[in-house]
Amino acid sequence: MKYWVLFYLLLVSKFIVAQNTDKTMDFETYNPTSTLVVPTHQPTQAKFPFIDIHSHHWNMANQDLSKLIAEMDALNMGIIVNLSGRGGQALQSMSENIKKQGYENRIILFTNIEWRSIDETDWLENTLKQLEYDVKTVPVA
Repeated sequence: MKYWVLFYLLLVSKFIVAQNTDKTMDFETYNPTSTLVVPTHQPTQAKFPFIDIHSHHWNMANQDLSKLIAEMDALNMGIIVNLSGRGGQALQSMSENIKKQGYENRIILFTNIEWRSIDETDWLENTLKQLEYDVKTVPVA
């Protein structure tokens, strides 16, 4: 009987110790195996034409845009918006290259403000002049 009590006490103490151990799991270690079984479908292009509203193409003023347009077509991308238009003559050069290659209906350019010179006294005046120039010289800026 003495052994049974001792065995029982050891069993209960082991259970209590096991209950008190830290069993927390963080997000990085939680990785359950998926039990979902469905046919795999990996689309290679969009079902409907879409607009990429955030892209950066720095060299658009002198690059051959046919490769970009071919990549867009492969994805069924209708229009791309280039946020790296800079401004002034750089923006105008990009716009002229786009028009020369016939892609003015597929590529939209954003003008950019020069923030590095914001502390200069004539920053506001120069920025407004640049924006007025961009709006006058580039169809969509």
